[in-house]
Amino acid sequence: MNRGERNRHDPVVLAIDGRADDLATLAALLAEVMPRARLLTAGDGRLGLELAGAADPDVILLDIVVPGMDGFEVCRRLKADERLEHIPVVFLTSVQADRRNRMKALAVGAEAFLAKPVDALELEAQVRAMAKIKAAVVRRRRESERLTEMVEARTRELAHELEERRRVEQDYQTLFREMREAFAVHELLFDDEGRPVDYRFVAVNPAFERMTGLSAERVVGRTVLELLPETERSWVDTYARVALTGEPVVFEDYSVALDRHFSVSAFRPAPNRFACVFTDISERLRQAREREELEARLKHQQKLEAIGTLAGGVAHEINNPIAIILSSAELICDDVPTGSPAATTAQVIVEAAGRVGKIVRNLLSFARQDRDPMEEVRVEQVVDGTIPLIRKLFERDRIACQVDVDASLPSVQGRSGQLAQVLMNLLTNARDAVNQRCPDGHGDKHVAVRVGRTESDGRTWVRLCVEDNGVGVDDTARSRLFDPFFTTKPRGVGTGLGLSISHGIVEEHGGRIWHEPREGGGARFVVLLPAAPT
Repeated sequence: MNRGERNRHDPVVLAIDGRADDLATLAALLAEVMPRARLLTAGDGRLGLELAGAADPDVILLDIVVPGMDGFEVCRRLKADERLEHIPVVFLTSVQADRRNRMKALAVGAEAFLAKPVDALELEAQVRAMAKIKAAVVRRRRESERLTEMVEARTRELAHELEERRRVEQDYQTLFREMREAFAVHELLFDDEGRPVDYRFVAVNPAFERMTGLSAERVVGRTVLELLPETERSWVDTYARVALTGEPVVFEDYSVALDRHFSVSAFRPAPNRFACVFTDISERLRQAREREELEARLKHQQKLEAIGTLAGGVAHEINNPIAIILSSAELICDDVPTGSPAATTAQVIVEAAGRVGKIVRNLLSFARQDRDPMEEVRVEQVVDGTIPLIRKLFERDRIACQVDVDASLPSVQGRSGQLAQVLMNLLTNARDAVNQRCPDGHGDKHVAVRVGRTESDGRTWVRLCVEDNGVGVDDTARSRLFDPFFTTKPRGVGTGLGLSISHGIVEEHGGRIWHEPREGGGARFVVLLPAAPT
């Protein structure tokens, strides 16, 4: 099996320890928790270094006391060898409280520690963690080597091109015509007071024509402000410095006139002239933005999953005591005279326990422990079934509710109960927002629900939009809207879980949910759900 081709479940472990019984114990523990792992052992430091070089293990378990040389020296040599420095080293020590030894181990490059006697589960956790660390380091090294090779290859290509241009001057025009990068030569123009104000095109290559959509026939001999009057002053100033000082410049900028991002390298071939080699990087920047958005969504999802696990555990711990408190308070209400102090107190307990019970249900919902199978769902039926549940509250609060549903909606694959929960959360938030703006019950209060179909990324989606003319969401809160337990509502109103739960449900359905500011004030929440396959 070649290096780098091992199954990720079959780590190779090298144990270096001068005590044969300790090595036997490690072998037994590793066989118990990781039966597919391969264990190599060395009774002294020199043999350990040789095995490390030959086997390239995923992790090294190293005792401080080793014959021939101590563990610190073994670790120092491992980390000084560029062939071995990427292998994580875990020190084995029975001196848990010896801070000096730990500091010394860290100083020579140790990644972690295991205390003797070694716990089997801790051994497994450390081995798996170190194996992942090594795999990540190897991947980064390979990627770096690959990029270095690419850069070196490209550098060699450019060097060869430059040498050819110097050696065979007559091939200049061929290169000018065939080069992939856009190339243009310009002449700087001045006003009557000698200030640079414009520049004229002297020559452009075919790549320039393809990249800008401007033909050489149209461009050569004319100025940039004649052709592209929206050209920003910063372009003229930058090129003027190059033409006047002779200092080359490399930069990236956006051209409003051409609506593209460019990477530009400019130099001075002659006094008051400058030449540009540039490439269109608009697509690269778009991909970078998409990658950043995906990474942000992944981090957010990981955070939600971690908090969801915690929330589910907390909810289960609270649920049973609350049920006992609630039932006991209800028994008291039944046993004491109505209106008595005891009955009043018991009723307060019932109401408080009910609110805690609601929080527990929200926590369990956030943890998404109930997973019914998905089926085809008609979103218009979800809307029709949800709106009546809140319409009475809207009427009581004098909120006008407009519902607009496209009659030709496709179905989606999902759980109707969860989708109804998302819609109810959004409607409840909209109601709270308009009531917060008009707390006296009067004023123009509107909530709108719009459902339609849309096409995006080559797919059909159902687009659900809930908007209101309430207090809106400020810039500070916008980035945290979908964080668990975050709320913009007054104290005592809401738990801060509604949007987090909704976000998790929508993501689980393969969709997206986001907030948009609403023109004229208020907020708009948009949910996109993929249409079910037909």
